[in-house]
Amino acid sequence: MIIIMLFYIGGDASNRYTRDLEHIFLALTKRYGYKKENIFVHFIGCEQFFNVDLDGDDESDFDFLTSEEEIERTFLNLAGLENTVPSIPKLKHKDQLFIYSTGHGGVDESTWNSYLKKIYFEDYTFYMSEIYDYTFAQYLENINCSNITMVMNECYSGGFINDIIDVSNALCKNRIINTACKIDEKSWEEYWITIRKYDEFVFYWTDAVRGIYPDPVEYHAWFELTTTGTFPFNNYFPSSVIHPDDYDPDLDNDGFIQLGEAFHYANDFDSRSQYGFFCPPNPNNAHWENPQDSINISFREDLLTLAGFAGEVENTQTIANRSYLLGGELKIKTGVTLTVSDSAAFYLGNENAVIRVDSGATLILGDHVSIYGDSINKILVYGEIQFGDYDSLKRLSDTTYFDGLYLMNSIAQTSINKAYFEYARLHHYGDSLVIDSTEFKDCYSIDSYEGDVTVTYSNFDDTRLYLEIDGTSTDKEAIIRYNDFETLWDTINAVDLNKYDNYYIEHNEVEGYENGIQVYNAGGGSAGKQKIVENDISSCDNNGIMVYGSTARIEKNIVGSCECGVSLNNESSTDLKGDNTADTTIETQYIHDNNSYEIYVAQYSFPRRFVYNAIIDEDNGGSPNDPLLYFNTKSETPNTIEYNCWGENFNYQDDFYPNVTGVFDYEPTWCPSGSKKKSTVKSIFNEALALFEAGNYTQAKDKFIQIIDEYPATLSAQEALKELYRIEKFTSNNYSMLKQFYNNSAIQEDSILQYVGDFFANKCDVKLENWQLAIDWYENHIQYPNSFEDSIFAIIDLGYLYMLMENGGEKSISGSMQEHIPYSEFQFFAKRDYLLSLLPGDLQSNKPLLDNLYGLQAGELLQNRPNPFSLESTIYFKLVKPAAVTVKVFNNMGIIKYQFTNSYMPEGTHGIIINANDFASGVYNYTLEINGKKADVKRMVVVK
Repeated sequence: MIIIMLFYIGGDASNRYTRDLEHIFLALTKRYGYKKENIFVHFIGCEQFFNVDLDGDDESDFDFLTSEEEIERTFLNLAGLENTVPSIPKLKHKDQLFIYSTGHGGVDESTWNSYLKKIYFEDYTFYMSEIYDYTFAQYLENINCSNITMVMNECYSGGFINDIIDVSNALCKNRIINTACKIDEKSWEEYWITIRKYDEFVFYWTDAVRGIYPDPVEYHAWFELTTTGTFPFNNYFPSSVIHPDDYDPDLDNDGFIQLGEAFHYANDFDSRSQYGFFCPPNPNNAHWENPQDSINISFREDLLTLAGFAGEVENTQTIANRSYLLGGELKIKTGVTLTVSDSAAFYLGNENAVIRVDSGATLILGDHVSIYGDSINKILVYGEIQFGDYDSLKRLSDTTYFDGLYLMNSIAQTSINKAYFEYARLHHYGDSLVIDSTEFKDCYSIDSYEGDVTVTYSNFDDTRLYLEIDGTSTDKEAIIRYNDFETLWDTINAVDLNKYDNYYIEHNEVEGYENGIQVYNAGGGSAGKQKIVENDISSCDNNGIMVYGSTARIEKNIVGSCECGVSLNNESSTDLKGDNTADTTIETQYIHDNNSYEIYVAQYSFPRRFVYNAIIDEDNGGSPNDPLLYFNTKSETPNTIEYNCWGENFNYQDDFYPNVTGVFDYEPTWCPSGSKKKSTVKSIFNEALALFEAGNYTQAKDKFIQIIDEYPATLSAQEALKELYRIEKFTSNNYSMLKQFYNNSAIQEDSILQYVGDFFANKCDVKLENWQLAIDWYENHIQYPNSFEDSIFAIIDLGYLYMLMENGGEKSISGSMQEHIPYSEFQFFAKRDYLLSLLPGDLQSNKPLLDNLYGLQAGELLQNRPNPFSLESTIYFKLVKPAAVTVKVFNNMGIIKYQFTNSYMPEGTHGIIINANDFASGVYNYTLEINGKKADVKRMVVVK
């Protein structure tokens, strides 16, 4: 925001005018925080006669002379018509212009045009001329800012009102002007309180906006006496005069002093005003001084402050297509509708600027409405907001994000169509959100934490879409279709879906990101409503598609050039299926040319249907580091992967891990135009899923139980156990009985079914809020896992369990591994994503280290190998010259669990072996100190 102050001075009143100027200068800099470099003072120019230190810091606050040439030059620079003064910028829509003038004024009685007496001192000579009201208005015509506020103290200054308020030819139409008197009146000094040290109208006006009365005995305005509202008037009047008590000028109690409130306060206490007349006039001269105000802004209420618009909107209204600078909280009160006309703009100009829509209130945006803000600014909607077409949210500065729009009404249904978000955030907590044909550019994250969400035909540029059910809501639906996601960032996921029962992620294009599509603990709804279909995903730093603890139908996607194509984890139930009628690979599900694995499957997460996929990487490195299919299992139970296309160079030994005979039934293979092989158990399973999808829940449940009873040694039986948990809420909703079923002898006799049943029996404990049992189960699997990944999954799930408990108000129960209690949701998700990025951990020790060691920089730690580890791991670092070295390992509580110290180590590359016997399972930080200074930090994971 830019503030300009003009100062015209002359005669024996110069000291009074200077104190007026000090008072307003301190209000701007001390109360409102305006920078001095944005305040331009035109002064008489004879510093040897007059003080120009306006705030008591012994530094001059004088900028320019009051000659007509310099005044005109200032306004030309503010309008951008000249660039002759580098310190004066061209004003923009986000700026406001405040003009305060004091000194002498006059009126031409033949034309009734008022003027300012312009006095300046140059070359040891005083000059005087006039600036008329119409000339001053011409100065302002080409300035294009949000609003212009003028406060004038001169005699006859009321004659300026009509010219200043006439905006027919002006770029800035939001204007307000306060004058000390009418066109045919003089303005007068304050007589009773300060004994003529200040001019009366501006003294009280500034007391209101500054919130401070200066000490009337002192010579300068920076000596403060008391806060406005508590001034002891009766101490300054003869005993025969009864003066009303002081009052708080904030009449509407909204926390802001609007300029209208300041005007009424000054008018009340001006002894010469016939409006207030609280003080007796100066007995030496009883002429009237009637302050004048005029306002031309679009709001019906007077909401303008010295920092911009702020306060409570109390009446339903439509505001014109102008620019509005907000200087505080603009609150739309319950029952009020504020409609913003097409092409209007809001600028949230400081740290206090907020738009708040109260419960029961409505903000309606026309088309092409723009709202600008920074990381400290918000639009808080507890009522309703209605978007037009092509509305936009953008940041004001060049270094941060606009914290943006918060949709807080839990029952609101919000639609956003053809909008544009740039460096601006969106946070949704409502019942439903529909986004269509909208562009998100450099927004980092668009977040929804509740409700049904539909996002279609939108572009996400360097932006992720994060959807989470942050409560106990069920059967919520996410529809994400026909969107484009593109970024070079490797720290965010394009689509990050959490805990949705039903979802459709279809026909999207994704390029870049850490994971293209990540689905976490989702899919608990009815069968057939969990789809990841026909997405084109490429160049992800980690996984193209990552499914964790979820149900998903993954069909006809194209995934290539990622680190891993598809990753299935933690008891996920998935279909991995292409199209048996396809003529080419891109018409079926095509997973190809990824850097490590085309498909990674954790134990107990093998797809229940794995058919008609083209899984091809002709130059892959082979098993065990780079196969087409990596199944992290110790079991040799056959897994059916018949009727898939593996490429021209397919070799069982190279392309599958494990490559032990009997783990995979992969023949006959299929490439486009193959035929389907039928299986009895699969037919029953498909029939059960069809019944589930059709809503015949009891019949579907019976079919799943039949599969477990009759075909216990099949993948379909494992999947049936998972489906029983999912279908339970649609049938008897009795998780105690379901837990007993999982623990029955038939399931416990089969080692694989026993593990899956045990996993879902624990999920029943979580549903039943048997917190201690669930904590003990996870801690046991962290300490005694079947595999590295089991321990990592248990660490993640234990942290998530603690968040569930805290959300439910339960904080008193905990286990022995308290390092896994997350201290924030952000920390939990960061830790989760880090742990998942380590999979598969148990093969890392087999990867060559030579290239990494060769590229190691001085003072840099290489990631410990292997990581995670259960026995021992090695930490590598490099020295360019001999040094004292300390390596420390910390747990999540910051406690040192291991320390290696050597007062002298030669130059070169070194490795320190860490033994897991010294650590409990968990995540640890380790640091390298060289000659007592920290050089690098990394993380390691211990799993036992």
